[in-house]
Amino acid sequence: MTMPLHLDYAPAAAPDHFLALYAQHAETARALANRLLFDRSEAEDVVQDVFLRLWHQPDCFDPARGTGKAWLLTVVRNRSLDRLRRRALRPRDDVAELAERLPDPHAADVLEELTSAARAELLWQLVDSLPACQADLIRRAFITGQTHQEIADETGLPLGTVKSRIRLALEKLRSGLRSATLADVDG
Repeated sequence: MTMPLHLDYAPAAAPDHFLALYAQHAETARALANRLLFDRSEAEDVVQDVFLRLWHQPDCFDPARGTGKAWLLTVVRNRSLDRLRRRALRPRDDVAELAERLPDPHAADVLEELTSAARAELLWQLVDSLPACQADLIRRAFITGQTHQEIADETGLPLGTVKSRIRLALEKLRSGLRSATLADVDG
């Protein structure tokens, strides 16, 4: 049996009525506050504050504006939102401290860096093993960033020759890298 929320009493004269009111609606009020705050302790504090206000100021409830339960849950909701606003304004040193202890998500993987450096070293060794004219064209294209036309203009080679020598050099480099990778897998 649910008791209607009647707040027209003097606190000292009706402690039993107040206790019954608390027993009936406190769990619902706590659930609402906890759902908004995600903190059981803060939710308990909000519900306690609301019931204390009701105990000290029973005339703050106006039955003409709705049911007692609706009023109580509205006050709990408003107090919970007030807490959330205060929480957002308060500097959170504990979060900053936690962030200092977390690993850097942008930190490079050392093993990956070593592997990449080894591949780069192998690649440039393979470039050095190419015929001199192909190695020069690869360096011009990939180190200095020259276009094929710029290379042709500077070297005096026909554009088609520059393109075919670079393509041939890249095929040799791919083959050399593939062979080295297979040797690493087999070894």
